[in-house]
Amino acid sequence: MLEDVDEGGIRPWHLVKPSEEPEPPRPRRGSLRSGERERAKAIPEIYLTRLLSMKGTLQKFVDDLFQVILSTSRPVPLAVKYFFDLLDEQAQQHGISDQDTIHIWKTNSLPLRFWINIIKNPQFVFDVQTSDNMDAVLLVIAQTFMDACTLADHKLGRNYSGDLGARVALHELYKYINKYYDQIITALEEDGTAQKMQLAYRLQQIAAAVENKVTDL
Repeated sequence: MLEDVDEGGIRPWHLVKPSEEPEPPRPRRGSLRSGERERAKAIPEIYLTRLLSMKGTLQKFVDDLFQVILSTSRPVPLAVKYFFDLLDEQAQQHGISDQDTIHIWKTNSLPLRFWINIIKNPQFVFDVQTSDNMDAVLLVIAQTFMDACTLADHKLGRNYSGDLGARVALHELYKYINKYYDQIITALEEDGTAQKMQLAYRLQQIAAAVENKVTDL
């Protein structure tokens, strides 16, 4: 960015102007007051719907990122072509015919060593500052890209954060709920136990989030 100064000239700026005041120290994760923790636990549904809405908002940008990385509509950069040709020559020279091994060489060199670093550390390319929340989001995107580049089968367990099977099952379950949505809402509103637990209201929140119609609550 260029900005006029009193002398009539211009002054170059980075994408983010340097702060004149020192930034306050970030509180530690465990330093939340008890009242703040209670408020955070009291309204989990609001954070859930906002999370789903934000995921829908960011989806286009994530898709565009992977489209740029994996698109074959443009010629491959010469540096990448020459390097991959070198790997093929080395495999032929040493008698390595396993295509999986050659694939791993190329995957480790370009997607994992280059693109993963760029995704996790945007400050390598752009003059920007990242927050803890942004670092966590970028780490999830990078881990997803890393899983997509591996040939080994993913072993799912209770500690696996990317349980695709559960997501697919939930999506299929929502299809049935959406099919009989009005009947389910009516039944929940008439049931006494469901009224106490506000199940109809929660289902409406989930439906709004899935349909990407959530506003600022």
